[in-house]
Amino acid sequence: MTSASSSGDSTWSGEMRGKEAMGRWLQRLVRAGLQNFAEQVIVAGPPWNMTIAMRGWDYVKAPDGRLVYENRYVLWGRMAWGQIKQYEAYEDTGKLKALDDYPASSGIAEPAA
Repeated sequence: MTSASSSGDSTWSGEMRGKEAMGRWLQRLVRAGLQNFAEQVIVAGPPWNMTIAMRGWDYVKAPDGRLVYENRYVLWGRMAWGQIKQYEAYEDTGKLKALDDYPASSGIAEPAA
């Protein structure tokens, strides 16, 4: 089973289970225009039971170039044969609220159904 979780009380937090739920959540990140930059990736274990950790930063800019969101993150997860099976995201959840406050007309303020 594929699952992901992120803490906090924004619409970007929560627990997603299954490929469809994960796909909707990831598509929302793409619609938001999230730019993600990994600074360090650590992988350990055999291909059937790998642990992966990634540290980096991400941001979203409005079409006019204004910075809407910027944050640092750590992802901690498990992979099997190149497929992500589970991961947790650790970020400043207070900053995630900036994406919720971004105007609904941007198409990203509301979670995908």
